[in-house]
Amino acid sequence: MTMQLELPFMTQDPALRVAVAIESMEQRFQKNRRALFAKTSERDKKIDTALHEWEIIKAALCRGQLEFKF
Repeated sequence: MTMQLELPFMTQDPALRVAVAIESMEQRFQKNRRALFAKTSERDKKIDTALHEWEIIKAALCRGQLEFKF
């Protein structure tokens, strides 16, 4: 991965340039981590809802309260 540094950084100490680049990468990592966490949580909620609905349908079918007519 290559990074283009801004011109004002070219006159600064190389260690400072590295620190700025690392901080930028850390911020992007945190943003991606939060986005993935949100997507995973949303998916888990949908799965839990589907499983709950399936249990209701299965219980109704077993009790004879629900039947499919195709």
